[in-house]
Amino acid sequence: MEENRGSAEVQVQISQGAVAALGLSVLSLMAMIIGGIVRCDPLSLVGFLGVLGACLLGVVSLKGVERSGGRLSGKVMATIAIVMPVVLPGCVIILPVLNSVHALAPQLSCGTNLWGLGKAMMQYANDHDDKLPCAGGKGTRWTNSTPDWTASAINQAFGLDPNGQGGRATVSSSLYLLLKYAGCPPRMFVCRSDKGTRPFRPEDYRVSKGKELTDLWDFGPEPWRHNSYSYHIPYGPYPLTTSSEAGMAVLADRNPWIASPGAKPKDFSQFRPDLDPWRGTEKQALWGNSHKHQKEQGQNVLYLDLHEEFERRSFVGIDHDNIYTRWDGNDKIRGIPPDMTTQPADRKDSLLVHDPPARSAH
Repeated sequence: MEENRGSAEVQVQISQGAVAALGLSVLSLMAMIIGGIVRCDPLSLVGFLGVLGACLLGVVSLKGVERSGGRLSGKVMATIAIVMPVVLPGCVIILPVLNSVHALAPQLSCGTNLWGLGKAMMQYANDHDDKLPCAGGKGTRWTNSTPDWTASAINQAFGLDPNGQGGRATVSSSLYLLLKYAGCPPRMFVCRSDKGTRPFRPEDYRVSKGKELTDLWDFGPEPWRHNSYSYHIPYGPYPLTTSSEAGMAVLADRNPWIASPGAKPKDFSQFRPDLDPWRGTEKQALWGNSHKHQKEQGQNVLYLDLHEEFERRSFVGIDHDNIYTRWDGNDKIRGIPPDMTTQPADRKDSLLVHDPPARSAH
């Protein structure tokens, strides 16, 4: 009798169908989520079809477990695979949220970069008589390529005369002083949304062996490729100091009226602010924004008091001053787009510019 009972014991095995159904449902759901984050519709579709397939396989496996007379286990796994489609409505809700986070990530990173650069500017100014970074010397003019960015001395680098005056310098070379003297890394000058721009590496330009980042004077011979941000023009009669108006814009995303590695200058005639006296539409007002973020819905702006904002309009300076244009008579809101000879109208006129590529220099 004892032997007969032992021979009658049932060998329980896990249902391979239930295991496969659960595995397929998990992988398919992951594919849907990843497809939503990276905006890959084919991957999301494959995930959706996979979840449905897992559901059907789960039903078949569950019936097999129930009919096995206790010889198969895996009821829980099969059930999970069956109810997985219930999770789909939740995915439909959460994926747009994930997409929004994906779109906002470069914007938030950009704001962090600007805030860090602003802190470095204040550190630099503290060591340079309250003056914000300005490359070259007295009377230096704006150019789109520093004369000798690998030079061993400042006069040679910017073509200054024996008295340290004159010469030419890029806007980026002024910001490079934050790398040279305040320890800002090259990646801090690059926005992930700025096409055609990448962190500066001297080795990409065959710099003499032994040269360090701090031995150089600019972001290489093509500085526009390694700096994503516009800066209040530091050359001429109205550079910023720590005693300038706190509401002055100091740094922002690229100027929409100047060419960049990934975009041509916008057509200024299409820009009409949605304030008096212009009374443009919202679309016409948004046309004045930088190219980079959320389909031109705004730009990151850093002010002299070191607060940083994502601004929905470009006329956010003092008295609705447009940060990307020069005042045109009494018109601060629209103004006129800059070229490489343009100067701010006065000390309250924010004028933020970046270096244009050589082929498109004004």
